[in-house]
Amino acid sequence: MIPMRRSFASLLSIAAANFAFAADYPTPTESDFTIRDFRFTSGETLPELRLHYRTLGKPEKDAQGKTTNAVLIMHGTTGSGAQFIRPEFAGELFGAGQPLDATKFFIVLPDGIGHGKSSKPSDGMHAKFPRYGYLDMIEADYRLLTDALGVNHARLVMGTSMGGMHTWLWGELHPDFMDALMPLASLPTQISGRNRAWRRIVIDAIRNDPAWNGGEYKSQPPSLHTAAQMLWFMSSKIRFCGKKTRPRWRKRMKFSTNSSSKSSKPTMRTMCCTPSKHHTIMIPVRILRKFASRFLRSIPPMI
Repeated sequence: MIPMRRSFASLLSIAAANFAFAADYPTPTESDFTIRDFRFTSGETLPELRLHYRTLGKPEKDAQGKTTNAVLIMHGTTGSGAQFIRPEFAGELFGAGQPLDATKFFIVLPDGIGHGKSSKPSDGMHAKFPRYGYLDMIEADYRLLTDALGVNHARLVMGTSMGGMHTWLWGELHPDFMDALMPLASLPTQISGRNRAWRRIVIDAIRNDPAWNGGEYKSQPPSLHTAAQMLWFMSSKIRFCGKKTRPRWRKRMKFSTNSSSKSSKPTMRTMCCTPSKHHTIMIPVRILRKFASRFLRSIPPMI
């Protein structure tokens, strides 16, 4: 028993040491950048577009005035730049001697339009908020780098999920702006098939609900429950199975009729109690119209 206790104590010491190392990264600086009279690709304008962002490190330039160490990292749908400030991400990348050492790189983590602390429909405009898509979000980030932070070149542009899709488009829209692109958890193709269909279902369920009232609802419309169910269905473990849910697959995944029903209820309660549904509808609307294949076909390969 004593050797076992020593082994267990050793493992705890190693784990604690690893956690301490992972947590060793600088505290980010937060700020807001306001873009006046921002024009969206829909033709709509916003007198003031607020873009919240976080930075770590300091920008550096060469003798020609070119920024040499900027890194832009973009989040996924429903996320924000804050999601990267945690031990399992920042603690593995931003610390001393790590791949994106914040003492060497200038790291920029923006909250995209409609996300985090940046301008979004629930700020007050509700459904009257300009219809925005990927191109608008990329343009806002570009203005943030160039106009607010004085960055004229990036060492790396990267993102996860939706941010990964932004990364692909950065390669098309600003091919000479960065040295490298790193799209994560995304593919350079249009949203299609079941992935597109469920988003259409969510949009129609909300917009065709009389209680939606053109976005000026006073209490959560019943259709939010349908939207929440679709989001749970598409994001639950069962979708990763890759096969029909025959009994043997349900057994392997420990799914049963009762457990499936119970596992969905917390998600329904969480989503249906949030203060605004405008984000719920804007997510699939934005994704349905954001990707034009003409952009993707023209991205040159980077070697």
